[in-house]
Amino acid sequence: ESLGAAATVERIGPDDAGLDEGLLETIYADWDGLLASHLVPQSEAEGVRFTGLNYEGLAEDERFERVMEGLASLPPGATAALPANARCALYANAYNVFCAAHVVRAVRRQEKPASILKLSATPEIWDLTAGTVAGVALTLSEIEHHILRGGFDEPRIHACVNCASRSCPNLRGEAFRGSRLDTQMTEQTKAWLADETKGLDPDTLTISRIFLWFADDFRTRGGVAAFLADFAPPDLAPRLKATRRFKYFAYNWNLNQQ
Repeated sequence: ESLGAAATVERIGPDDAGLDEGLLETIYADWDGLLASHLVPQSEAEGVRFTGLNYEGLAEDERFERVMEGLASLPPGATAALPANARCALYANAYNVFCAAHVVRAVRRQEKPASILKLSATPEIWDLTAGTVAGVALTLSEIEHHILRGGFDEPRIHACVNCASRSCPNLRGEAFRGSRLDTQMTEQTKAWLADETKGLDPDTLTISRIFLWFADDFRTRGGVAAFLADFAPPDLAPRLKATRRFKYFAYNWNLNQQ
């Protein structure tokens, strides 16, 4: 199995309670347990609310290596055989695990990075091998831009991947699962846009800089304003649809840890 070019661009379908996660469920159960043990909800610093992660605890927890090894040892070719929702969930989880892994490696080297950006300048951290899925070594850039953004017409993915930074949409407190992905993505997106410190400020119509950087990803949903109107609190929809120019939050790249 190799990256190659994304053969087709798929859309996420409705939830499927009958979908069997198979070998993935053991990995996801461990990730659920790690998040339950080491996630710090309702953190706040520098005027930004975020879900923190205790990277020191993660570095000492044997379940983290089990998750990394579980993803790496999936059978070659297994990911291509997955339904679209299950495959998208797998790689969203892999992104979040591997991003945390970069920080965990630094912690184990007795480093305390202020930001994930400080971990590597050349190449940038996004372009360093982060982990392995089904025998294929991947960088965060390859997962985000080739597999997820390149393989799925699904702008809600931006609410689901967490780059270990305070201004990122919050890390979800459970693994994404193909059987519930549509619901999980919607919940993530609504929670992001309900956060007036980094998602959407309803008073000033200031929005996440992610909507500026990746504006093209929202075109198939009618553009950024239409997307915001679909997922923000309903009373804001008329103002959002009528807005032609938004303001953007400064992006806080400091580590999502207090």
